[in-house]
Amino acid sequence: MKHSLKSMLSLALALVMIFSIFLVPSVSAEEGILDTEVVTEPVEETNTTEPIETVEPAAETVDENNAAESTDEMEAEDPSENETEEILSDVNVESEISMATAAPLPEITAQPVDQLVSAGDTVTFTVVAENADSYQWQVDRNDGKGFVNLSKSTTWKNTKTASLSFKAKEAHLAYKFRCVVKNAAGEVISDVVGISMQTLPTITTQPVDQVASVGDTVKFTVVADDAESYQWQIDRNNGKGFVNLSNSTTWKNTKTATLSFKAADVHQAYKFRCVVKNAAGEVISDEVGISFEESQWVIDGVVYGKLTETTVILLNYTGTAETLTIPELVEGKTVVEIAVEAFMDNTNLVSIDLPDTITVIHARAFKGCVNLREMK
Repeated sequence: MKHSLKSMLSLALALVMIFSIFLVPSVSAEEGILDTEVVTEPVEETNTTEPIETVEPAAETVDENNAAESTDEMEAEDPSENETEEILSDVNVESEISMATAAPLPEITAQPVDQLVSAGDTVTFTVVAENADSYQWQVDRNDGKGFVNLSKSTTWKNTKTASLSFKAKEAHLAYKFRCVVKNAAGEVISDVVGISMQTLPTITTQPVDQVASVGDTVKFTVVADDAESYQWQIDRNNGKGFVNLSNSTTWKNTKTATLSFKAADVHQAYKFRCVVKNAAGEVISDEVGISFEESQWVIDGVVYGKLTETTVILLNYTGTAETLTIPELVEGKTVVEIAVEAFMDNTNLVSIDLPDTITVIHARAFKGCVNLREMK
């Protein structure tokens, strides 16, 4: 028993020594705590609650600070939040740049305009725009559906370009057209345009037959509305029908509303008419001609006119003979005069035999007869 007790005491002593080795230094390191523990009884007698109240707020303060510091450390150490903020910042910057550099709306610098056409003509509507990415022509057929997109077809051409084209028909007179011009920023719409058709010329006054004397100036006149051009034609009764007249020493103003020429005996067999045109087409006037007064006679290309009941005057020569003999009497009347410019510019005449009855030769009667060598 004694041996056992001794053994137990030895074991306890050893434990105490071990305890001293391990615990005494840590207690020394915390002298403040040991001092507080040594005076525990006086503190408890004086006020046992004050140390607790003093210690707990401090611990709480430390905990709150530690919690705040821990939270700050966690926030600082969380890279995902920083990356998110950077991405959002980049997005905002890119958005601001995109808004600052966004393309403007298209700007139409030349609007399409109405067209005046004839049936079958090619109509072209054109819009000119800056900053345009696409075009879409639209039509309002006046059927209550408003404007609808046009698609390329046998009728409509280039419906998605700056210039729409199509062949004009009467049905199109009721239609309206416009173009929608787009880019990434949006769209603008052109002016609304349409077509109108030009009508054929309308002849309001027809030319009429003329009664003239050989050598007189004959004028045929046509009056027409909506006329853009005139072309006088002649049928010489030679089987070729009507052919266009051109300006010459004989024919004057062949492309105007009034044709004029000097009447000659051969003209009695001719017919005249005028072709009046505009963009819509052409109309043709009535056919007209000339006739000579009964006081005139034509013999071998020489035109004679009545002066008195017994005398006549040589008015004009339209023949081509090189030699010519003028008689003393025509229709029983005496030839006594040659009219002004009667033979003017006749280059065929070489010799002429005049009767002694001629007492007056008027001015320029033989002017321009450059080949005339003999006058008897």
